[in-house]
Amino acid sequence: MSIRKFGTIQMKTLSTMAATLVLVCVCSTVQGGAMISNGDFGTSGAPPTVFADWETDTSFSFVSPTDMGGIALFVESLDGVQLSQLFDLPANALRLSFEYQLMTSGVYDGTSVRDSFQATLFNNTFDVLFPSDPSDPVSFPAFFSVDNDGAEFFDSNTPSVPFVSVVSIGGDWRKVTLDLSSLPATTGLTIDFLLSGNPDGIETSVKLDNVVLTVASINPAPVPEPSSAVCYLTLLAIGMNLRRGRRLPTVWKTSSQPLAA
Repeated sequence: MSIRKFGTIQMKTLSTMAATLVLVCVCSTVQGGAMISNGDFGTSGAPPTVFADWETDTSFSFVSPTDMGGIALFVESLDGVQLSQLFDLPANALRLSFEYQLMTSGVYDGTSVRDSFQATLFNNTFDVLFPSDPSDPVSFPAFFSVDNDGAEFFDSNTPSVPFVSVVSIGGDWRKVTLDLSSLPATTGLTIDFLLSGNPDGIETSVKLDNVVLTVASINPAPVPEPSSAVCYLTLLAIGMNLRRGRRLPTVWKTSSQPLAA
């Protein structure tokens, strides 16, 4: 468990959450689903931001990341480089995850506050959720932060029940996962990413990709395996309905569009 102090993060945002409806067979498992829209940064939006469904709060002089054609590139600025999105949390939400890669050049001056990349989650009244230090969420708001020397800071809650986990996924990329299973369904959450730059002698950049909200499957009551005779009669009934021009009942499910790794 590691904790560090951050500068105060201020932001506000208006955006929308998207979901995809998929038609499935009547007897299929019905799954709940939700996603953070354009979490793979594959859809270009209109100026002033090049990322559809994401927002940069210029009222606090933040600047937008650079579009790398499927990756958001945060290049150090003393004003701060920021990206956020408003989304709704379904009752069966499990976790929020993202992938990042840290890049640096230069020599640390040995005394200045280091650049840091921070991920923070706000509720619909802009209270911080899962702060690194629950006793001081103003000083420790982010659920995850990494300095430009590669030191990662987060509060894993307890060794047996962590709410943040970080793993290496190859090529200097790291995956950060926040456990959301303790939260009830709610609207108007905000995920906020910020690269906070400081004159420390090092130029810091961060690549961000695959921001994903994962939800659990919702399984209906088990359906007994039909016998061959029942299958035959069911198919016969379907054929008769189709010949008569009757519309068959359908069941819809909501699922997240899978994002590229």
